[in-house]
Amino acid sequence: MKDQRTISKYPRVKRWEPKNVLNKAEARMMKNPDRMAVRHSTVKYSFRTIKSWMGSADLQMRTLRHVATDMGLYVLAYSLKHMMQMMGVNALNEVLSA
Repeated sequence: MKDQRTISKYPRVKRWEPKNVLNKAEARMMKNPDRMAVRHSTVKYSFRTIKSWMGSADLQMRTLRHVATDMGLYVLAYSLKHMMQMMGVNALNEVLSA
């Protein structure tokens, strides 16, 4: 397996996040584990729902700008659907047209 991992003579592993940033984030999580439970019940539910709308597929775009636009449209659609369920279509339409 080692011979198959790279064709480069000098393989390098690049990380886009400095290790100290990841360590600080992990320390914050360990200090207050209840926050992670809240996150699981709010944020992760939304993203799981959006992923199921997409058919559990990866995003088709490749650059950060395009992926951000794509994800922004999914989040907007999710938010509008959620507001329609909470307020009703007519009430939401009145708010948006004002």
